[in-house]
Amino acid sequence: KAISGHCLDQSDPERAADRAIDKAFAEMPGDEPVRFVPSPYVWTPAEQLPPLDWLMGHWLLREEVTFVVAPGGVGKTTYLAAVALSLVTGVDFLGKSVPGGPKRVWMWNLEDSIAMMTRTVQATAKLYGIQPADIADRLFLDTSRDGTPLCTTRRTSGGLSIDEQVQQGLVEALKARAIDVLIVDPFVSSHDGNENDNGEMDRVAKAWCKVAQAAGCAIVLCHHTSKVGSAEVNTMSARGAVALTAAARVVLVLNPMSVSEATKLGVDPDERRALVQVSMDKSNRAPADKADWFRKVSVGLSPGDNAGVMQPWSPPEAADLMPKDALPLVIEAIRDSDECDRRESFQAEGWIGFKIAEVLGWERPQSGTAEWGQLKLIIKDLEHSGHICAKKVKGANGRLTPVFEVAS
Repeated sequence: KAISGHCLDQSDPERAADRAIDKAFAEMPGDEPVRFVPSPYVWTPAEQLPPLDWLMGHWLLREEVTFVVAPGGVGKTTYLAAVALSLVTGVDFLGKSVPGGPKRVWMWNLEDSIAMMTRTVQATAKLYGIQPADIADRLFLDTSRDGTPLCTTRRTSGGLSIDEQVQQGLVEALKARAIDVLIVDPFVSSHDGNENDNGEMDRVAKAWCKVAQAAGCAIVLCHHTSKVGSAEVNTMSARGAVALTAAARVVLVLNPMSVSEATKLGVDPDERRALVQVSMDKSNRAPADKADWFRKVSVGLSPGDNAGVMQPWSPPEAADLMPKDALPLVIEAIRDSDECDRRESFQAEGWIGFKIAEVLGWERPQSGTAEWGQLKLIIKDLEHSGHICAKKVKGANGRLTPVFEVAS
């Protein structure tokens, strides 16, 4: 009051007030300077560096976070149940090794009930012949719908903050049970941040990285995609800010088989809907693994009841499509046919595929069908195995036309 009264008594009160404020700030004690001390690099011979602790193929790495990105309904929860059982048994039934033997896994589902998750786990165990002794005490399962919620953040007047108590509680629980892998499904239900805010999502994702490092485990966060329609899912398809997947060392994406892939691989349209591809779209710690195909199958539980399970699937090969005893007949038919019936182009009326279909007793296939794709696989195999080769012949119009002939 004394200062304000003094200012008001001056001929120019505003100027006096400005001088008083400047003086007050000048007399305030300054903040301590911020100092950084660079850490010297410690030379370690390459042969003495400890190897990375991969827990399952190159998908799960201890002390790191793996994101699984998938559109709704593709089967991510079913797939993760199979991953969990492969880990706890130490058995490679998904095509990914489990170095060091069985692992301890904690599945924390934030959508489904214990009853629904149990159905998925038991159906998977039945398909792969897993018994209680194979799991022992290495599998843990909690769900938010049965009273075990999980939220790693708090929304306050100052914005989003990481809940340090929850984070510490997670680390203590993971250490107490010596958990190797924690699976959180879905990620969106584990926080209340703004998914489209890069700043908030960066804090949330990196907080999970700190938990993984502090607990010495791998963490799998299952995330939904944005509305991608029929487009192929990749890392950038993940819903929300890019900071989420940027913090992960590995990103796996799940894609249902497309119509064009089914045609190319010679897969029946009805079977196509049950096929899912898992690919490593991001890998910062190892070369990316090849993509793997899985089929969703139905496993019976009680009479009249069943549950879905994921099992590895391989595309059909030419050897599966054409009996061995048919090969001489196919070669003979190609040798005896006119050049106009051995055209290389599948768009030609005399495409060689039609001649092969005739020998195999198939109906003349329509473009884009599974049989069409199967014939293309057979032709490709015949060419690669050296039974047929391509050459160009001059047609009636004088143009060179690619055709196949029996190789000498």
